[in-house]
Amino acid sequence: MENQMRIPAADRFMTVIGYLPFLFFVPVRFRRESLFAQFHGRQSGVLFGLWLIPCLVLFLVLAFVGAGLSVYFFGAVYLLTFLYLFFVLIGMIKVLLGERYRMPVVADVALMLRL
Repeated sequence: MENQMRIPAADRFMTVIGYLPFLFFVPVRFRRESLFAQFHGRQSGVLFGLWLIPCLVLFLVLAFVGAGLSVYFFGAVYLLTFLYLFFVLIGMIKVLLGERYRMPVVADVALMLRL
C-alpha cells in the first residue's frame, strides 16, 4: 500500500470529524500543518457542496413546480443523499487507514481550493 502514511492519531481524529456534514472546516482550520488533514478536509467540503447545492436547487424547483412531481424530486434528493453518505463513509475509512484517497472529480476540485 504505497498510498498509506503514518498519521498521528490527533490528525486522524480531526480529519474523520471533517467528513461529518457541516464540519469539513475542522481539519482545514485546526490542522493547518497537516497536509493529510488539509487534503481530506477540502475534499470533504467539496463533497458536501456537491450534495448541498443540487439538493437546494431541487427543493427550490419543487417549490415553484408544485406537488405534482414531488415524488421524483424527493427520490433525487434521497439518491443524492445516499451517494453523499456512501462517499463520506469511504472517506472516513480511508482516513482511519491513513490513506490519501482521491475521490474522482471531488479531489481535483479540492486541490484547487485555497481555504
